[in-house]
Amino acid sequence: MNKIFKGILSLSMVAAIMVACDQDEGNYSYDYENVTKITIDTTGVDVSELWGWAIGDTIDFCPNVYTTGDTADLKYYYFVTASNYQPIQDGNAMVYPPADTISKGKDLHYIVDLTPGEAYRLYFMVEDTKIGAKAFMMLSSYLSIPINGEVIGIYCAHQKDGHFELDVVRSDKALILGSGRDTAIWSKNHPTDLFQSDVIEFKWSSAGHWFYMFLEDGTAKRINPVALAYMDESWEDMFYEAPVYNPQGIATANGCDFLINDGKMHVLYNSIAGDGRFPAPVTGSDNIAPWFNTETITSWGHLDGAIDAYQIVYDADKNAFRPYFNKATSLAGFAPSVADAQFDVNNVEGEMLYGATFNGTESMYIMKNGSACDLYVACFNNVKDEGTLARQKVSLAGCPGITEANGFTSTTAGSAFFYSTGNKVYSFSYSTGQTEAHLLWEGEEGDEATALCLLSTGGFPTAGSILWFGVWNETTQKGKLVEFEIDPVA
Repeated sequence: MNKIFKGILSLSMVAAIMVACDQDEGNYSYDYENVTKITIDTTGVDVSELWGWAIGDTIDFCPNVYTTGDTADLKYYYFVTASNYQPIQDGNAMVYPPADTISKGKDLHYIVDLTPGEAYRLYFMVEDTKIGAKAFMMLSSYLSIPINGEVIGIYCAHQKDGHFELDVVRSDKALILGSGRDTAIWSKNHPTDLFQSDVIEFKWSSAGHWFYMFLEDGTAKRINPVALAYMDESWEDMFYEAPVYNPQGIATANGCDFLINDGKMHVLYNSIAGDGRFPAPVTGSDNIAPWFNTETITSWGHLDGAIDAYQIVYDADKNAFRPYFNKATSLAGFAPSVADAQFDVNNVEGEMLYGATFNGTESMYIMKNGSACDLYVACFNNVKDEGTLARQKVSLAGCPGITEANGFTSTTAGSAFFYSTGNKVYSFSYSTGQTEAHLLWEGEEGDEATALCLLSTGGFPTAGSILWFGVWNETTQKGKLVEFEIDPVA
């Protein structure tokens, strides 16, 4: 891994040059060769220390730092911010909270003492105190600190001996997870609650720091990651007034948990103190597709006048994409699309098979119309609503079996999506110009690829590049987990 970042020029030097120009008659030249430069370089440095921190761990990290000035003038700082670093209200203004300096000095020797359950960005800064020049390097964009007793890894929900079970799998390829496997952790923690039902959802809330479990027999639990202790015992416990049980999808974005139940959207604001119950559904959300965006607001480099919706959903009754804004009681709409738009975000017909944020901050939607499928790509993040939200519409005629796919996944790390159909797993990327899906894996007769999962993005080399999927063979009654290292773009 090779990361190099250079900081050049200080504000005081720029100001001095501008004053000199103002007083000059026109005879001047600039000596850029002698400008002080600071370089941070991790070539040949063990960067594995920057991933997978836990409370009490001792972290030793020694980057290379070079300067064309005097090293005696350099000061060094390691600091952290929240991973979703955003401004907070301070009187009448919105301001960014100060960073938390965890160490000073070129070499980091740190015993982890951060807040369990929180996620951070980790930075290294070098400052030339004589001229004010600074160089920065983000060492990790997502550093999650587990709660003591929490099992870290990929949670695999399945049936074992006729009852619901959980295994947690880790992989060295993921770098941040470690290795090994914890089996049967559900029955170990709940030996008397061996539910005889298939799972609808077992989903992590990064905002609430808990799991949601929905089973086909109506069993619903909110679960603490430590010892899988129950936080809510039933579906009714999760609501002020519980609707008829029909959970279809759940996701976390912007500090909220978004639940689609029976076509209606409920929003839980985890950042607001309360009893953690879902309120009544959002007005106008009567037939919402159960797919969500996870990146809708940008804090760094924010565009004035950007949409800044808390969620974007597809309204199947209106065949339209619609924004949901912070603390709103109803869904809103977008401006009319321009005449030459790739497609009209207010009129997209079909059945949505899959939707997600991918390729940075773009939104992708796979729509089925009869025997055909198309990929719709839009951007609702950090853009103004001026009728130009659509990006591309791509035919998926070259994707075998996609209309019968039983699983999809994608990541913000790239423009590829992956889908399973029967005993095959395919990939497709709209940005590469390909017209036919790539066959990634083909199993034996009787195999069926089921749930797909991609490693999340973050500040580590394999972020968004490890794919897992489950395989079940009904004939042999055996299952397995398959792992691939993939290119999230192609």
